Amino acid sequence: MIKSRTYIAVPPGETLAEQLENRGMSLKDFVDSMDMPENTIEDLLRGDIQLTPSIASRLEIALGIPASFWLNYESLYRDTLSKVNEENSFDSDIETVKKSR
Repeated sequence: MIKSRTYIAVPPGETLAEQLENRGMSLKDFVDSMDMPENTIEDLLRGDIQLTPSIASRLEIALGIPASFWLNYESLYRDTLSKVNEENSFDSDIETVKKSR
């Protein structure tokens, strides 16, 4: 999760981790069901990689949650992340100007 004054960007990986926990599914079992490298799944859970249509399809098969849900979530996350970064950069610039006075 990444925050600014106004926005909070929550990566799909956080919801994915909650789903695994709620289902009592271990990381190993999930990795096996996704047929992907463990480090890729870990990156996905941290929000370090973008959730692609291919990954969304695998999630739908593994968890029964529609691929469209994951793709919409990813799109919303990336949009909000952009706003967070823009607002934080703006606030940082304001602080720099204030300190230089």
